Amino acid sequence: MRKNLAVKLCIIGVLLILISCNKTRPPYDIDNDGYIGESDLKLITESFGDTCIGCPEDVNNDSLINSTDFRIVVGYFGKKTEDIETYNND
Repeated sequence: MRKNLAVKLCIIGVLLILISCNKTRPPYDIDNDGYIGESDLKLITESFGDTCIGCPEDVNNDSLINSTDFRIVVGYFGKKTEDIETYNND
């Protein structure tokens, strides 16, 4: 009986994690501090020219950190992530 309860609780925990992962921070909040600002731009400039897959600095997901990513973040500069429509990974 306890084992079944533990399994059910584990499944519920996994489902809650999956649900919370579906809605994430906007991709332009690179440092995930809730604000699009200088630190986000700094992270892009430090990685500028790098290629990577899944890096937060690669805002447009083209596997290259470049001026396009920089311009996207500049477009949201000074905004709080809560003021931006929730970004959904779907």
